[in-house]
Amino acid sequence: MILLHFENERDLLGYLSTYRDYYYELIQLEYEIGIHSPALQSDGGAGHSSKISQYNRNIERRNEIESYMSDIVSVIEKLHHVDNLSYVIMYHKFIRMMSLEDISSMMHYSMSSIAHTYYPQAKKKLLELCK
Repeated sequence: MILLHFENERDLLGYLSTYRDYYYELIQLEYEIGIHSPALQSDGGAGHSSKISQYNRNIERRNEIESYMSDIVSVIEKLHHVDNLSYVIMYHKFIRMMSLEDISSMMHYSMSSIAHTYYPQAKKKLLELCK
């Protein structure tokens, strides 16, 4: 786990937003690893080592991505014991990739209270924890 410090909200939110990109890249890699497994392909030996090499690179990249994603989750986890409401909002916004509207509906809060009060407070609290 990497200790991360953010100077401003923009940097923090930019970092948290990368979770989505890693998530979609991970899905693609999982697909390629499952479909193009070198043990399942038989082409008479031609190009087998290049397929194994690509397979191994995909496995290494998958491990890197999982590590990055874990680091992002750990940043949000800092809120868990400090302010559970802020944690729930940030977790669902960045890890579950829900919109603020969906979060407000799930939590039975008005959209305006989530968007204008609780989400800004959650961002501020998380930034304070990461300075």
